[in-house]
Amino acid sequence: MLQNIWLKTIRDNWKAIMGWGVGLGLIIGLNLIAYAAQYPTAADRLKAAQALAPLLQSFRFLLGEPVDVSTPGGFLTWRIVGIMPVLLGIWAALSVTGSTRGEEESGTADLLVTTPHSRANVLLQKWLGYSLSLLAILLLAWLITYVSGLVANADVGSVASLLTMLNIGLLAWFWGGLALLAAQFVRSRAGAAAIAIGLMLFTYLLNNIAGSLDSTRWLVYASPFFYTSINKPLVPGSSVDPLAFSVAPLLALVCLGLAVALYQRRDSGSTVQLGTGRPQTAPLAAINWRERLLDNLFVKSLRDVRLGLFCWGLGLALYCGYVAGLANLLLPVIKSMLGSSNSPLSRFAGQVLTGNDLVAVSLFSFLPLLLAGYALTQVAGWAGEEESGRLEVTLTTPQSRPQVILARFGVIALTSTLIAVVAGLGILIGAAVGGTDLDGGKIVAGVVSLVPFILVVAAAGFALAAWLQRPGAAVAFIGVLVIVSYFLELLAPALKWPTFVQGLSIFHQYGSPARTGFDASGFSILTVAAVVLLASAVVGFQRRDIAKLGACREGEPHWWLPLLLQAAC
Repeated sequence: MLQNIWLKTIRDNWKAIMGWGVGLGLIIGLNLIAYAAQYPTAADRLKAAQALAPLLQSFRFLLGEPVDVSTPGGFLTWRIVGIMPVLLGIWAALSVTGSTRGEEESGTADLLVTTPHSRANVLLQKWLGYSLSLLAILLLAWLITYVSGLVANADVGSVASLLTMLNIGLLAWFWGGLALLAAQFVRSRAGAAAIAIGLMLFTYLLNNIAGSLDSTRWLVYASPFFYTSINKPLVPGSSVDPLAFSVAPLLALVCLGLAVALYQRRDSGSTVQLGTGRPQTAPLAAINWRERLLDNLFVKSLRDVRLGLFCWGLGLALYCGYVAGLANLLLPVIKSMLGSSNSPLSRFAGQVLTGNDLVAVSLFSFLPLLLAGYALTQVAGWAGEEESGRLEVTLTTPQSRPQVILARFGVIALTSTLIAVVAGLGILIGAAVGGTDLDGGKIVAGVVSLVPFILVVAAAGFALAAWLQRPGAAVAFIGVLVIVSYFLELLAPALKWPTFVQGLSIFHQYGSPARTGFDASGFSILTVAAVVLLASAVVGFQRRDIAKLGACREGEPHWWLPLLLQAAC
């Protein structure tokens, strides 16, 4: 296997290939089925497209460039295709950093460089394995999409759907390349992934927001999402622009070339020092067991995540402030477009009467999803410490296992609260600068309700990592659950599923407190779920054999745990 590093990389990713390929394919397929069920005839689809046209134009800053939704392909392009590069980009960043910087953290990269492979060869083979894994995800999702379209009598075309998947995949390929480049400048896998994911979310929102106003439209050229959004193969009559199609892969190759060059100029496990180009090596020193950071795992964990905390907090504060500041300019246009509360547009987006309504729709509909991504990065860091063997060093100190896991979870609780508060301050400051009239109490309720939501995601990840044989699988599993939960909240009303089905979604339990006020019921449910899942994580971690990377009894499959987690969420 060491002679075929790229094959080993694919083997390591096979669970992610199946999970993400099937998951993305089912998301698209469910959207197709919902569209066909809600608009069974061409007349129904044309009528819906005419009703939604003003809404798409008004919410361009949130939904992206308007398209014709009178066809299944146009509906998918508007509803799901725009967000898919973000979802797949998160996996790309975590996968690339895990197989490169993650192996450097664990020390297994040192073994590879002792084999008859040059450094460039090792990195390029890992990149090839990642690229083929991404291709397998896209092909699996394309196959499920095409079959779902045939079953739902909403055919989107085999060639058009394949080109769409390729367009999405090339952008995700670039974000993997950017994560690989970032890994040359930071020591941790979590830090490199956080940089790439943060930039990805920022440029995604920049493309949508900047393109909504003439004065800021020139900023969209700085976003890779702009060039990907030019091509819409699923929309009938749209042509493919080869130049725009090539931007993402060219940027990916540039990042790859820079990463290979920098990797060959630095020591394994170290970073490239900014400004000098000289390798920055870590001095070898004995562990000082009396160091205060080793006596206080909470402080040490907080120090380890400070870079991610800064990037997430600053990025969300700037984005939230920008949107809140623009609300006054967009509100009159949206109010005139939505019309009465009985119109189809109002039933879709709700009656937007005030700046507070607009902020709730445009920000608090997506902040829970973004912060769930932050929780996943923390779960990945925790699982990575165990798989790399670094957790064993921590457990040799006079700290009990419950202390170790609770200290780490306490850091997540604190940083999540700080990020939510900073985002809320960004909203209030942006609204004050832009003159937007907000209900401070409801905004505070929306921010406060974010905390148990994030903790549920993190606690579920910790619980799975404690009971599964390989803790790293918890990241992919919880990621799929979050995505399914998000789309369950969107699709359940359209598919007319029972109310209790929609209630299974954590996004439904979060609700819309920034618009309707604090929901004590949903807040309590999320809080209790977080406590139960955290207790399960503590029990599982205390009984876990770290050395074997297994559960309390080797070979026990724990098939019931995913069902328990889904029920708790």
